[in-house]
Amino acid sequence: GKYEDAITFYNKAIAIKSEYAEAQYNLGNVLKELGKYAEAIVSYDRAIQLNPNDAQTYNNLGIVWNELAKHEKAIASYKIAIELKFDYAEAYSNLGNALKDLGKYEEAIVSYEKAIKFKPNFSDAQYNLGNVLNELGKHDDAIAFYNKAIELTPNYAEAYNNLGNVLKSLGRYNEAAVTYNKAIDIKPDFADARYNLGIVLNELKKYDESIASYKKAIEL
Repeated sequence: GKYEDAITFYNKAIAIKSEYAEAQYNLGNVLKELGKYAEAIVSYDRAIQLNPNDAQTYNNLGIVWNELAKHEKAIASYKIAIELKFDYAEAYSNLGNALKDLGKYEEAIVSYEKAIKFKPNFSDAQYNLGNVLNELGKHDDAIAFYNKAIELTPNYAEAYNNLGNVLKSLGRYNEAAVTYNKAIDIKPDFADARYNLGIVLNELKKYDESIASYKKAIEL
């Protein structure tokens, strides 16, 4: 496939010029996409040895560490990325994700807010901030940030789903149903949204529709 071709290409480039930091970085990216995290780390580490001032490499290395649930190592990588590029919104958002995974919600909020400060149209950071606020029971604030994420990225199915979850938890079942349906319109194979829709339809005593939604979720 295209990834294997890319790996072959970058390995050839590295064989010709071993100090080619960009090829090491790109190889790391391809390996990351393939879920070959241990190999990706090796490539990113080599890229950093060759070019210690590249913020993107540290950011992507952090993503891999976070995928491996090595959150402290991820945080260290993101912080170096931010030191190298003070307005690196993506690194701030990723740092927020790692802090959230460790249950450090207040620190995560600060990180997401910095991401949004440097990149106001960053829908993922708005969405991630909504998730943390929801975890803290700040439902109105969470709703506002999910809506902002949707405003910025109208086809953001996950944001619609999580918005539906907040509305559901507040007993606003009709609004939740509308929101889950929007998620499903965008992403018809979104099993979680169909399952959640089944829950609110049951609460609304629309039992046949509820069962149909559950069945569809299970099929997916």
